[in-house]
Amino acid sequence: MLSEKYATNSIIVTGHSLGAALATIMAFDLLYVEKSELHPILITFGSPRVGNKYFATTMNDFDIYSNRITHYYDIVPHVPQEFMKYSHISHEVWYNEPNTKYVICNDDTGEDSKCSDSCSPIHCTSTSDHLRYLNINMGSGGDC
Repeated sequence: MLSEKYATNSIIVTGHSLGAALATIMAFDLLYVEKSELHPILITFGSPRVGNKYFATTMNDFDIYSNRITHYYDIVPHVPQEFMKYSHISHEVWYNEPNTKYVICNDDTGEDSKCSDSCSPIHCTSTSDHLRYLNINMGSGGDC
């Protein structure tokens, strides 16, 4: 088993965009389904909403380190829309447009209207903000 081979129970699970959604599901699977001895550290960038309120509440109840990093007017964190009953997991860290300052959001009971949700529903349309996180270009033409 990996935890024995590397003498650790921690695993960092990360991803951008669809990879962030998959990372969230993997962390949930390790914690809820597998009840694994591995303790995931979850860090996502530009994640869409992954599940419903029950999923988000259940995920938030686990005692893990988790940061859901969003960049300014990135469009992806706003899909699928909330009216379709999708919810984000908590611990959003919202970066300003030049990626020089951030806000640790108060989103334990829902999305913080002072963070990424502040531009919703009509201003969160930027694909360029989605493709640039922490001054690193993402995607097929990017740095990673």
